[in-house]
Amino acid sequence: MLISLETNFLTILLSKAKVLQSLIKYINEKEKRDNRMTKKYFKEMKKRKKLFAKHSQGMILDIGFNCSPNPFLKGDVYGLDIVIDKHPPNYKKFVKSSCYETGFESNIFNTIIVGQTIEHLHNTGLFFKECARILKKDGLLMVSTMNPHTLTHIVAEWLEFGWDVDDHINCIGKYSLKAFYKAYGFKVIKTINIGNRYIVIGKKIE
Repeated sequence: MLISLETNFLTILLSKAKVLQSLIKYINEKEKRDNRMTKKYFKEMKKRKKLFAKHSQGMILDIGFNCSPNPFLKGDVYGLDIVIDKHPPNYKKFVKSSCYETGFESNIFNTIIVGQTIEHLHNTGLFFKECARILKKDGLLMVSTMNPHTLTHIVAEWLEFGWDVDDHINCIGKYSLKAFYKAYGFKVIKTINIGNRYIVIGKKIE
């Protein structure tokens, strides 16, 4: 009887040890996958920032900059956000304001950059209207955002577990984003895919 109990006890211990071993293996593999994804994300982010800097000209406004300032921007660079606790040295001025009512005079900027910000906005039309107001004729509006038509995002939507973060409320596909450009007096001149995100560059023509 005692031997039987000891045998059963050892069997349970071995079973739990195998479960624990499998769990540790899963955690280690997940950590490796997460590290690879993190490296990929930051590599893609760096590429986006360099593209923004490459196409920027004149007086530049970086909307929603505070989360991730662009170190590659040069010249007359303004940063606008609703929260400002970062002051990168390559930015000339920082403005705490809404992107719907920036407070700038009309036709002042040559370039407006909007990196990974539009997905947080409640009113895309009002945002485009303000960008069109403060941007000079022939000025560039560059917007980067997630592509909701990648396999990753399609599966996430189908399974109803959301996007990358909870405050991403406005996930716009390329066709819809280009429609906003055209509706507010812009001509789309370039679309660039980077990973599961994309950049649309438009020129103000009206």
